[in-house]
Amino acid sequence: FFATTTYEYPLVKGIEAAEGVPPLESIQGPKIDLSDLDDLAATQDLLADVGMI
Repeated sequence: FFATTTYEYPLVKGIEAAEGVPPLESIQGPKIDLSDLDDLAATQDLLADVGMI
């Protein structure tokens, strides 16, 4: 359901992603130093800076 209706990546082996969903391996996530996430306000600023919120 989620793979075909909401275009989430399937977690069950053998279920293919919906057409048009890029391969998970091709997605480049933002580079975040996880030690910067120990302060809520700084975390929110960091996520805003990289366009995640």
